[in-house]
Amino acid sequence: MLAAICIFQFQWRWNEFMGPLIYLTSFKKFTVALALYTLRGEPQGSLPTQLMAGGTLMTLPVILIFAIFQRYFIQGVALSGIKG
Repeated sequence: MLAAICIFQFQWRWNEFMGPLIYLTSFKKFTVALALYTLRGEPQGSLPTQLMAGGTLMTLPVILIFAIFQRYFIQGVALSGIKG
């Protein structure tokens, strides 16, 4: 169960948008989500390939964390569903 909480907390913090939007003012310190949002609104236009590459880079850490903790996540789900 602890692994599931860790996975969900990491995903929530990694994808957080409003907190960094409020606190960060320097473009160098922007999170990946903010950088993608800023890239989308460029006046000269952004390439869809750049946005898709950024979206892929944003999802890779979440997938890696899930892959590492998958065994513990599945065990926690299986144990919580057993009635005894």
